[in-house]
Amino acid sequence: MLRFNIVLREAGIEPSTVRLLRHQPILPNGIALIDQFHRDRVKLLAWQSVQSVKRRPHLSARYWTAFVGTPDGRSILEGVYEVVAREEVQQVSEDPLTGQLNPAGTCDRYTLAPIEQFELYSGRLMIDWGRGASGRRAWIQRADNQDKPITAILERPFEQPFPGYLAFRHTIGGLNLLSPNWAEALRRAKGVYLLSCPATGMLYTGSATGADGFWGRWQEYFLTGHGGNLGLVGHDTSKFAVTILQVSSSTETAEDIIADEQVWKTKLLSREFGLNRN
Repeated sequence: MLRFNIVLREAGIEPSTVRLLRHQPILPNGIALIDQFHRDRVKLLAWQSVQSVKRRPHLSARYWTAFVGTPDGRSILEGVYEVVAREEVQQVSEDPLTGQLNPAGTCDRYTLAPIEQFELYSGRLMIDWGRGASGRRAWIQRADNQDKPITAILERPFEQPFPGYLAFRHTIGGLNLLSPNWAEALRRAKGVYLLSCPATGMLYTGSATGADGFWGRWQEYFLTGHGGNLGLVGHDTSKFAVTILQVSSSTETAEDIIADEQVWKTKLLSREFGLNRN
């Protein structure tokens, strides 16, 4: 079986000088790291470069090999880095991805230089990280003690597969955290959607008829909070869940889609008991 330490040695890197890092799939604020890899890898590296001073003994090595976990349990290579320098952060700092404030003196900032030979495999090479106390729960490991099996090398970087339009569900406030391929899928489709308030259960039925489909329409809610709909003014729609009720065919006009929207308003009683005002 092909193992990761073979790849390290082929690149002239001795496994005893390497620490393996596996980041959890989703941060507390809902960011999926594999999506962040595709959206803004520079910001991902800035996040990864700041570590608690308590981890200093475990991270002390010449090289870091970083893997990103996925929601379905895979471990995908993000990059291999040489640790060029480390400095203790002497002032309050903000986490680049979560916005959490780190008190002065509690974090180290590492300068990480990517090893170019491995960039070809970023997002493509998968390993079996393992389970149990020495596997899933230990996110920093020594490469010489843990020779990980390589389970796949993909033709193109891994992205979470789009779940399908009718299975899609997300919050308005979290739309810009989605994978770029999900956003593209939502741009390609038009139709009827539903907003639901998690606190009250009240519903709003709407339609997407513009050039950017569902994505373009929902961005209006993301930016304004109400998208021009009087029934939504004054509500915190960032917490509303958005789902798709109906995907329109390419032959349907905007008028057809709006007519479908009216049918769904009647079915769901979103005028009588919801947030629709027409």
